[in-house]
Amino acid sequence: MKNDYSIDRLLDIVAQLRAPDGCPWDREQTHESLKPYFIEETYEVIDAIDHNNSELLCEELGDVLLHVTFHSQLAKEKKAFSFKDVVKGIILKMIRRHPHVFKDEKVSSVEEVWKNWEKTKKEEKKNQQTDSEHVSSILNNVPKEMPSLYRAQKLQKIVANHGLDLESINGDPFDKATASLNKLRKESKPDDISTDKKEIGNLLFNIVSIARKLDIDAEEALRTIMGQFTGQLNHLEKDLKKQDKDISSLSSSEIRDMLKTK
Repeated sequence: MKNDYSIDRLLDIVAQLRAPDGCPWDREQTHESLKPYFIEETYEVIDAIDHNNSELLCEELGDVLLHVTFHSQLAKEKKAFSFKDVVKGIILKMIRRHPHVFKDEKVSSVEEVWKNWEKTKKEEKKNQQTDSEHVSSILNNVPKEMPSLYRAQKLQKIVANHGLDLESINGDPFDKATASLNKLRKESKPDDISTDKKEIGNLLFNIVSIARKLDIDAEEALRTIMGQFTGQLNHLEKDLKKQDKDISSLSSSEIRDMLKTK
């Protein structure tokens, strides 16, 4: 048992943590209480990928797996489903969504694979709801909880994949983004937050549309720039520390001039 590193051993450990004589903290957790931790672990996986750190990626994937097993244990205790049901469900889903691999269906492009995938997802969601609950929409499968840039990209991609011209619906994204910028620059008012908020939303949505048009992942582009910015600032702070200085002692112009040299 000591050298048993199987998934069954992990399931036993999680069950033991949740047992009456287990860990007090683990026993208090619910699906809801674990949500922020699950989100945090997911982003830590992304961070490990961004840093091309295989050792860290392995560790962070383990943390995500722990959450999967923990949520499964919570559900098992309520007799809702078990980890085996989770595994069975994803196996059936992968087979169902890849008929070009596991059946005789033929596809000629990645785009066709994507369209078939979305079609299958829509059919699955429809079958999971009653007639009174179901409102047919091509956008039903986009979770509202997704980060906004990711969600905007997903919404726009689905619309495009269904043959709808987003520009004909929303207008040219370059023109629309420019119009929002000009309006914010010339007409922004401190006492009219709702209007400014709407223009900021329009601007961001059209920036995503521009990124999609250029085949660029908007979320990844922003993450890259934020990484560069934090890297520059961290480097500056290290230099200042060597000089026994603190960044708060510098003026904005001094910080700007120093960053330009980095």
